[in-house]
Amino acid sequence: MNMGAGMTDQAPTDVLRTLAADKDPYVRVDVGRNAATPIDVLRTLATDRHPYVRGGVGRNAATPIDVLRTLATDRDESVRCAVGRNAAAPIDVLRTLATDYDKSVRRAVGGNPATPIDV
Repeated sequence: MNMGAGMTDQAPTDVLRTLAADKDPYVRVDVGRNAATPIDVLRTLATDRHPYVRGGVGRNAATPIDVLRTLATDRDESVRCAVGRNAAAPIDVLRTLATDYDKSVRRAVGGNPATPIDV
């Protein structure tokens, strides 16, 4: 695996920690989506100023439930959509998002295979 200059001897989680601080938000998005990203890094990325970084964390099945609950109330609808698409999102969160004022959030919940039929 070619990890670039300065990362060749680092453990995979150390590489993810380094990339989580990258100045390019698109790099941080991919770190947020990565199931191998350490929980503390996901928690930090969940507070990133860029909504698409927070959305990457919201889509990650490895994101802790308390973080998903927080992201489900994010001011940006794309972040709420990401949580609505996450098959690991708790049922109560999916129920809440199913009544979101934004139709794209409701659509995301409707397309989630984990959404119960009664939602």
